[in-house]
Amino acid sequence: MTNKYRFFFTVLVLLLTCSLVHSPRTCAQPLTHVVQKGDTLWDICELYYGDPNLWPELWEMNQFVTNPHLLEPGDVLTLLENVPTLKTKEEKFAVQKPKVLEPEGPVGIDVSGLTNTDTLGYLSDVEAELWGNLFASEDDRMLLSPGDKVYVRITKQGARVEPGDEFSICQRSPLIKHPITGEEMGYVLTVRGRLVIEEPVGHTVEEGKLIPKKNTYKATLLSCFKTLSVGDSIVPYEPVSSPCVLPQSMNRSLVGHVVATQDETSILATSAVVYIDCGLDKGVQKGHLFQVIREHVVPDPDTKGFRLTKRPELILPDIHLATILVLESRKKTATAVVLSSEEDFPVGSPINALSWSGEPDILSKIATCSVE
Repeated sequence: MTNKYRFFFTVLVLLLTCSLVHSPRTCAQPLTHVVQKGDTLWDICELYYGDPNLWPELWEMNQFVTNPHLLEPGDVLTLLENVPTLKTKEEKFAVQKPKVLEPEGPVGIDVSGLTNTDTLGYLSDVEAELWGNLFASEDDRMLLSPGDKVYVRITKQGARVEPGDEFSICQRSPLIKHPITGEEMGYVLTVRGRLVIEEPVGHTVEEGKLIPKKNTYKATLLSCFKTLSVGDSIVPYEPVSSPCVLPQSMNRSLVGHVVATQDETSILATSAVVYIDCGLDKGVQKGHLFQVIREHVVPDPDTKGFRLTKRPELILPDIHLATILVLESRKKTATAVVLSSEEDFPVGSPINALSWSGEPDILSKIATCSVE
């Protein structure tokens, strides 16, 4: 056999041997892994083989590694030849990728990042009737915390109180007057905490005998949103508004004003809780949006140079200051939170109801939630 044919015969034998005896990986280029920051032999074996206990064999395969727990990023490791690998790294991670859960039911916006809906309070269009007040604490402390035992005096005539009844602890503002018209609007009740009635307590002495007191009770503080103290008032607890709100288009023109604020602040911005002079009597419901505006009036430029005591005015489009979302509506007033503000605005600012066919841009910037 000539040298030429002997060479081709040898190559053919090698190829047949490689295909019949060895796996494709034996004849192919060995699989490798480029070390990334934080990699360990344990993790690499888990990734490629699903068995981290193979790490001693992988270490023996790569004898240049001096410390199996301290791999150098950029080093190239030769993987085991006779151990079947799992899916590729990309496929493995794709399988492990968490599923994105779609909200069930209508999608609303979550205002919990803007305000605590437990503390909203409200503007009452009548004198808010208080049921009583905290008159003492179990250990005579003036400043109170959740879990503290307190004593409550019920002052409302004919009120019936039972163990397990819950009350909001609140403060009532002075009489609120409309900042534009001067009309009496009512009182703002600011919620500061919550308590639950435990049992009737206390006795009085009449004619030398101990007589149970009928209007005093022991209670436990459930929550404190602001500083609580002896003397704070109480009213029956009302379930709070959910922080998940489904926005609604007003679909008609409605003008009103911001007439009061939760914290009696005069300048307002994003996340402020405000009270407006529009309520259920005007069709305002939870989820309605309003724009806070400033009227844009300037002197008429066509009258410049004329000797006039007062130049005629030119009315330009209103300036948008903020967007507010209604969280609760009562007969003549509503409670709202400022979703966003272009600039600070004062109490007394006018508002316009928002109507839309597509979702307003402001809503896309707020976390979503599933409306129950």
